[in-house]
This record gives sequence, structure tokens and C-alpha cells, in this order.
Amino acid sequence: MREGSAKALWNLSYISDNRAAVAEAGGVKLLVDMLRSDDKDKHAAARALWNLAYSEPNRQLISSAGGVRPLVALLKSDNVKEQEAATKALVNLTQNEAIRREVAEAGAIGSLGKLVNSRSSSQRAAAARALTNLAMHAENRAQMEAGGMVLPGLIKMVTPLPRSAAESAQKDTQAMNLAALRALRNIIADERPRQSAREAGLVPTVKALTDDEITDKETRELCLKILSELSADKKSCMGRFSVVTANGDASL
Repeated sequence: MREGSAKALWNLSYISDNRAAVAEAGGVKLLVDMLRSDDKDKHAAARALWNLAYSEPNRQLISSAGGVRPLVALLKSDNVKEQEAATKALVNLTQNEAIRREVAEAGAIGSLGKLVNSRSSSQRAAAARALTNLAMHAENRAQMEAGGMVLPGLIKMVTPLPRSAAESAQKDTQAMNLAALRALRNIIADERPRQSAREAGLVPTVKALTDDEITDKETRELCLKILSELSADKKSCMGRFSVVTANGDASL
């Protein structure tokens, strides 16, 4: 019964007009309770929360209901679908500043660092987007650098567009590059991670993408901004640019 309820709420919450109604009917608490239990289909519950978290009021409801920690715990699931649904729910939740701190305190950064090395391209991109939002806070940037997995994983994600591939494959690569580059741009806002990024090979990686004639304009501009920051000698670059959300919106 509960499994069917999760799937029904997942389907209902896919439509934006239904999200407030689902929340008002107690759907958030039900879904969070499913994540905490031994429910078989935590995937459906996480997918429903992912949809609901597109709305700021629902983000706050999910946090108040205790939904952050079980979603972070799901990042370590053996079920790839559960991992990805939880990651994407966290991408939406971390649009909220207070929830970003809660997600980091729950231990998400280490798990996301592992997931940027996932075999699934969509999982890698989702993990990068979550890290982008979390990296809007200095303490999180320091943790990402100290852990030793986040920076190398993100740099590895940045690759030239495949010339002979289908248009869909090129779009997938472009989306992957933008997700990784936005995360990297936020992380290198401070000198220590900036130096670690240099040592991990970010400069030649980004320069190769900048010099590639088929690199799209948005990606090239982001690469140029990163190269500019990597060449800076200042202790912190935060006075010269704003960190960005996973959507590419500038925000202090």
C-alpha cells in the first residue's frame, strides 16, 4: 500500500500545479516516513520529494519533516536509481541556504565526491550540481578540497565535445561539462582549493576545452572565467566574482 502511495505521489508531483496540494494533504511527511522505514520502493519516495522540492515552500517542509538526513543516507544506497533520485532531490533542496548547511552537516559532501566518479553520466552531473550549490559556503569548499575526491572527480568530468557523435551525445557532454565547471568555479573561490585544482591539472583541462573550436559559447565563457581565477594571486577571489547556483545563477 505504501509503495503504491509513493508511486502515486511521484506521478502527481510531476505536475507543478499538484505540488502544493500534495504537500497540504500531508504527502511530504508520508514520503519522509517511507525513506526512514524499510519500504521497498524508496526510489519512488525520493523521486516524489525531488519533484516537490522544485518549490521553495516544499523545500522548507521537507527539511522540517526531517527529510534531509534520509535523503543523504540514500546516497550510499546499493540501488543506483535510489542514489540518483536522492541526489537530484538534494540539488533542488540546496537552492535554500539554510538547507545547504543541513545537507553538509549530514555528511553529503563525501558521498557526492564518490558519486562524481559514478559510471552513470546523469548521476555524475547531478552530483556536480549538488556540489555547486553546497560550494556556495566557504566551510563546504574547504571540506571538498580536504576530502581529496571532489576536485579530481570534477576535473575528470570535463571533456571535449565528441566531434563524430550524434547531437544528443554532444548535448549530454555539454551538460556534463557545464555541471562540472560550475562546481569547480565555486570551489576555487578560495586559495587552498584553487592551488589544489592547479595541481590536479585543471588549467590544461580547461584550456583544452577553451581552445577547441567546437566548444559552445557558454562553456567557453565559463572556462575563461575559471582560467582567470586560477591565475589570480589573491588570497580569495570572492570579491571579484559571485559563486553560482547549479542553474548558473549568480548569488553571493
